[in-house]
Amino acid sequence: MFEQVAHPDDLADVLEVLASGAPAGFDPARAAVGPGAGWVMLPFLRPRPSRFSDGHRYGVFYAGRREATAIAESTFHYARFLAASHEAATLLGVQLLRCWVTGRMVDIRGRRAAAPELYDPDPEQYGPAQRWAAGLQRAGRAGVVYDSVRHPAGECVAVFDPRCVTRCAVSSHLAYEWDGGAIVAAHRMREVWRR
Repeated sequence: MFEQVAHPDDLADVLEVLASGAPAGFDPARAAVGPGAGWVMLPFLRPRPSRFSDGHRYGVFYAGRREATAIAESTFHYARFLAASHEAATLLGVQLLRCWVTGRMVDIRGRRAAAPELYDPDPEQYGPAQRWAAGLQRAGRAGVVYDSVRHPAGECVAVFDPRCVTRCAVSSHLAYEWDGGAIVAAHRMREVWRR
């Protein structure tokens, strides 16, 4: 729906339908529009707890600077879900997105030792990072650039303002290989037959 809208002012009807599950603080004037906006808006309209959000007040769009970083970050979270649901060995289809991110982000790269509470790898210990980020989000900051916790030398961005993410599109299809205890590989999928 967002791809069909040229200007945020035209989103009123779309957002009225979707607002039932959106966080109370969601501002329609900050909605992304244009190609790929549906992908961008999903975490803002249906937020979940994450490193920089408690999942109640606002959503966050996360991205890795490089493909390997995005895969490392996402496989960690998929593996937690699959383990918790006692999923048998399977292949899990995922879509890799490519997008442009602009805006003045708070840069905490290289500060892991100075701010370890922002980099805790345990999702059960995200509280300090969530509270810190909530202050940035309330102050109108666009997001945070930080070192990947799951991929050495990788960099990530957590975006609070959906207007900062543009040209979002599926760049490839992957299959994560779950062996019943861990994700052990990511396979690039390609079409092999069409009718």
